[in-house]
Amino acid sequence: MTTPPPVVEARGLHRFFRRGGDEVAALRDVSLAAWAGERVAVRGPSGSGKSTLLMVLACLDAPDAGEVTLDGDVINYRGARDAARFRRRQIGVLTQSSSLIQHLTVGDNVRLAARLRGCGIDVDAALDAVNLQPRRSAWPSELSGGETVRAGLAVALVGTPRLLLADEPTAEVSSAEETELLALLAAVRPATGATVLVTHADAVAAYATRVVQLEAGRIVSTDEPAPS
Repeated sequence: MTTPPPVVEARGLHRFFRRGGDEVAALRDVSLAAWAGERVAVRGPSGSGKSTLLMVLACLDAPDAGEVTLDGDVINYRGARDAARFRRRQIGVLTQSSSLIQHLTVGDNVRLAARLRGCGIDVDAALDAVNLQPRRSAWPSELSGGETVRAGLAVALVGTPRLLLADEPTAEVSSAEETELLALLAAVRPATGATVLVTHADAVAAYATRVVQLEAGRIVSTDEPAPS
C-alpha cells in the first residue's frame, strides 16, 4: 500500500548561530515528516535545537541549508511578508509564553486572528470548543495558566490550519490541567492536518502518536510513522 505524502516535511535542515567568536550549530542535517492525523512530539534536553526546529517549521526563521515543504510546496526562503501571509493561512502556532495581545480581550484576540487570516469566525463557538466561552470578555492578564493555553489554542486553530505547532504547551500548568489540556488538544487539533510539539514532558510524549529524539541539533532516534 502506497504511503500518502506528508503534510509537512523537513529535509536536511542546518541552522547556525554566532555566539561571540564561535559558530554554534543549532540544527545539523535534521530531516523529519508528519502525516495527516499525526501528533509528533520532538523531545530533547535544553539546547538540543527543539525550539529552533519549531521556528523553522513555522517560517519564523530560515535555515542555512535544507528545506521545508507543506503539502509538497517549499515554504522556507520566502520574504518576511510572504512568509507571514503563508503562516497566517496554513500554520497555527501555540507558543510557550502567551502570544495573546494584552490590550485585547480573549474574544477580540480570536476575532483579530480571523481577520488576519481572511476567514469568518463564530467567536463563541471557537471559545466553546476549548472550554473558554465564559472568559470571552476577560483580559489575558486575568487568565490562569491553563486558560492562557486554551485561549492561545483557540487563536492558533482559527481558519483550520494544515499544521499546528506547539512549543511546550503544558509547561506552565499543573498535572491535572496537563491531562485536561492534552485531552482537549487531541479533540480539537487539525483532524486532516498534522501536529508537531516540542516538549520535555513525559505526558506530552505519551499523548503523541510518534516521538522524535533530538540531541545536540541532530535526530538520534525516531519512531516509525503509523501505516496509512
